[in-house]
Amino acid sequence: MSLSGQSSQSVVPPMTPSLSDSELSDAAEGQSPRGGPQSPSLRSRSQSLIHLSSTSPRILNPLRKLEKKLLQHEVERANERATVYETMPDSTNATHDPPYLAGQPRSEHINVMGAVGERHAPRPQTVVDVAGDLLAVASDVRVQIGSISTGISALRPLGMDGLLTGVSTAVCFSHNADRLWVGTLDGTLFELDVSQFRAKPTHSPRFPEIGRRCRLVIWHSDDQLGRAVSVRGHSTLLAIPPKPCYARVMHGKLWAAWADADGSAGSTGCLRIYDISGTTAVEHPGGETEWSLSKLGRVTAACAIPLDPYWVFLGHETGHVSVWDTKSGAMLNVNRISAHRITAMVGPSRHLWIGGSTGIIEVIDPFTLRGWVIVKRFEGHHGATSSLRLWSVGEDYKIRFWDGCLRDDWIAKMMDATLDKYCTFSSIKIGILTWNVDGQSPTLLDRTNQQNKEVISRFIEALDGPDMLVFNLQEAIDLSDLTLAARTLLFATREHDVTGRYRHWRKTLCEAVDRLLPGSFLRYRTESKLVGLYQVIWWRGDTGHSIEAIDFASFKTGFDEMYGNKGCLATAVTVDDSSLAFVNAHLAAGANHAAARTFDVARYFDANPVFGAGKGEYTAAFRNGGDGTRLLDMDTVFFAGDLNFRVQLPRQEVLDKLDSSPNAIEELLQHDELTVLKKQDPHFRLRDFEEAKITFPPTYKYDHFTDRYDTSEKQRTPSWCDRILWRTDKEKDVKCLFYRQFDADMSDHKPVGAGYVVRTRKVNSLKRQQAYELALRAWVHTEQRLLTTARSYYPPFAQEPDDRGLLSPL
Repeated sequence: MSLSGQSSQSVVPPMTPSLSDSELSDAAEGQSPRGGPQSPSLRSRSQSLIHLSSTSPRILNPLRKLEKKLLQHEVERANERATVYETMPDSTNATHDPPYLAGQPRSEHINVMGAVGERHAPRPQTVVDVAGDLLAVASDVRVQIGSISTGISALRPLGMDGLLTGVSTAVCFSHNADRLWVGTLDGTLFELDVSQFRAKPTHSPRFPEIGRRCRLVIWHSDDQLGRAVSVRGHSTLLAIPPKPCYARVMHGKLWAAWADADGSAGSTGCLRIYDISGTTAVEHPGGETEWSLSKLGRVTAACAIPLDPYWVFLGHETGHVSVWDTKSGAMLNVNRISAHRITAMVGPSRHLWIGGSTGIIEVIDPFTLRGWVIVKRFEGHHGATSSLRLWSVGEDYKIRFWDGCLRDDWIAKMMDATLDKYCTFSSIKIGILTWNVDGQSPTLLDRTNQQNKEVISRFIEALDGPDMLVFNLQEAIDLSDLTLAARTLLFATREHDVTGRYRHWRKTLCEAVDRLLPGSFLRYRTESKLVGLYQVIWWRGDTGHSIEAIDFASFKTGFDEMYGNKGCLATAVTVDDSSLAFVNAHLAAGANHAAARTFDVARYFDANPVFGAGKGEYTAAFRNGGDGTRLLDMDTVFFAGDLNFRVQLPRQEVLDKLDSSPNAIEELLQHDELTVLKKQDPHFRLRDFEEAKITFPPTYKYDHFTDRYDTSEKQRTPSWCDRILWRTDKEKDVKCLFYRQFDADMSDHKPVGAGYVVRTRKVNSLKRQQAYELALRAWVHTEQRLLTTARSYYPPFAQEPDDRGLLSPL
């Protein structure tokens, strides 16, 4: 998939139209291959190479085989990608602005490159820990400590010359930050007194049995004597199998995992849970499950969430997160989070924070009724996120600090919920038409019959004085004409139409609008195009609203996303302090390609960015604190086009119902693929979209210039492929005036049009500031509740050494 403001340039793979031999022969002779009249001839301007060679089986047969192979390959890839994608959490409503701390400059970070040293090539592994204002950085055989507030330049070496002989692999502050523990690759553990910013070993540092004999040493605090955890205190030894790939203490138990290649048979590819709360460590093997650790890959991260003390989350190198029961030790669930390796996890209060090998950090709510939902996804680092504890460290050697309570997101939602307090509202009338014109020239509108000639006029007249018009065309050029499609793909831009077809449609639509809505309409027009897709939008200049098209985007799919014979166009528009997005989509065709359609829809909505970088001047126009770079940052999104969702019934049964049943439409819609997916698939990205009641017969597929459903060799099942949907947070923001099919028979699709009244708003800046201050005061109570939950798991002096400091105060 590509994102761009114009059609991307790339090489066109060979493709042939899905026509029978007789149809191809007719086309080569200038006759209509669809059963229409011979004059005017269809697509007569530019015959494709395959049309011209259709009389030569020597050329035609190999092209047919290549087309079939390409189509099959694309279907297999789409199904494979969709299978993976459908198991991932829903990111439809995720925000993408990084959750900076209140008052923290957005560009602020700590670069530890200076602590590592530029002379190192390659750069050594660097480990970091933070406790309050203290920062410790260990790299190779050097350990430094300093104050975050004074910056990285004030880091002081701890003067461990002669002590630290092995490469540092772990560094950790004690709970009250007066001691620093440093672990090395050779199994050495140091405890240093850093209360005066100097290194003072508190014990004989070497414990060779840790690494060589696979004995785990666990030190305990002494509550009766008031002693914190120290290597000089009480300890227990725990024998475990060699070479665990990951180990962590959570909820008073040690969770250790082994990968297939680690250790001997019987101790590999498994998870073991050790109870270390008593004087004797007891092993509890993890419960059996259909998901083996071998299948999920080695464990690379783990955490618990304070809100639910009964779950533990393990991250895997395959991008999966497995959920485990803390009492039984059984695996409860598996979720695919990413296609990339998970490198860091933490649960500050009620959300699950996950860092990956790409530097992307995702914040997930695992407790919704719909399953896991991504509430925020943002780029934290360039390169993998190696540690995530409300501060994060990446392969870019930068430390960044994040708001684990997501203050800005909470306030943004509160502001959206109280719009009535600081906004005034009005409305505009919008008309939307979608039509797959099957490559036909707009000249056929006037040269065939009366219903084709009047179709645009009937749609505009049905709106009775619209404020905005949106026309969405699919297959505006003949996608089976390789010459025409290639010229468009290689040389077309938003400003330059090499085929002339888009100009012809623009001229036809402009004439209709100018004739029926004279005045100021034509001065305000925006358009965008992709191979076969065309979208043009008009709005009046005398509405009293400030209307502006702020950006455009295009997505290419089909044939490895290179040819782009499917995809969508999107236009973002602001109306006063409201925002709208209009999408013209052409999804994957074929009755058996539902997986490809759902995958494409998910990619459209999950893409970031869709539109250009943040539009600061339109901040008040976007929902939930968004910056306008994504489709669902807009208040209202209209999703229209040839969506290609089919009726899942035999063709003859559909025809019989249409002929005999008075309730045929209602009965057939129960088997409509889009309707079923919205009801049954919790991962389907269009499930929150609304659609007006369908009262018209299926819009596809017709024989050309007839009202007869497809009688060709393929005999497609009649289906509602052409749809118009919308999404908004508030039901009262959109009212549908009509939703109907319009009569026109020059294509194999019927055009579908709808009229809407959309509520828009203007913001009173003074009242908005007052509402913001009220939201801030309400946030204080919510923040205290979240912190109380967090402190129950992360107390100042915790019983579990590895759980310390994940919510370090800053």
